[in-house]
Amino acid sequence: MKSFPVLAIDYGSARLGIAISDANGTVASPLKTIDINKSGGLNEAIQIIRRTVKEYNAARILIGMPQAFTEKQQKTQEKVRKFADQVKTNIGLEIVFYDESFSTTKAENVLVSLGHNTTSGRKVIDKLSAAIFLQNFLNNESNKANSLSQKENP
Repeated sequence: MKSFPVLAIDYGSARLGIAISDANGTVASPLKTIDINKSGGLNEAIQIIRRTVKEYNAARILIGMPQAFTEKQQKTQEKVRKFADQVKTNIGLEIVFYDESFSTTKAENVLVSLGHNTTSGRKVIDKLSAAIFLQNFLNNESNKANSLSQKENP
């Protein structure tokens, strides 16, 4: 079964950040931001995701899942799960959830270190955030594969 490329989605109620991995599952790249309100709503945003999946021949979809320490975070998790159900129904690929904690903060730090301000860079932050947690996921997958390989070949 083909596992890569992986399309990552950083879900937000206003925007979706999209990133893609390479065909080997080594490198994550920020791809685009979908403005839900300007794109015609969530249904149209899902159609954009469908076209992107086809364009990049994605094998799986990774959706960032926030931690749920507070009631607000639990409600956000519920929204993410509902969104994931819609994506699964409309696109049909395997959906994988991954902890996206601190990816937005890391993306903001990258922008600031490059001399940009975070207010005008919201769209860049969203797709960069998706790329950050996708890269973490890819690194984790690679580490798992290496650990299994070392156990099989001592």
